Amino acid sequence: MPPGRFLSDAEIERLGAFPEHIERGDVIRFFSPAGEDLAFVRTQRGASNQLGIALQLGAVRWLGFIPEDLTAAPPEALAALGEALDVPPRAIFEYAVRAPTRVEHRLLVRAHAGWGGSGVRA
Repeated sequence: MPPGRFLSDAEIERLGAFPEHIERGDVIRFFSPAGEDLAFVRTQRGASNQLGIALQLGAVRWLGFIPEDLTAAPPEALAALGEALDVPPRAIFEYAVRAPTRVEHRLLVRAHAGWGGSGVRA
């Protein structure tokens, strides 16, 4: 480990990813879109885009950031979103194969969630 660092690369990677487990209450609270959130998600074209946007919205509210690998989300979160959106959870593997789309969607999600450009909630 380089001098001045107290976390290994593996630890940094783990902290920037989805946890392996999610409590049932957190699934309900963060991954069950309704009202304005559901309307926002539904503005996206295609099942995979709706699932990807909803997953990012839940992640930013649950974790405070959006992990890079959305396919590693807890299965319970994907199942809840799939049910709420009537989208198969496996559609996440088809989500935003173009990097510019992912960047655009992250900005939309952060703005909808009320997060400023610095990552601080506005």
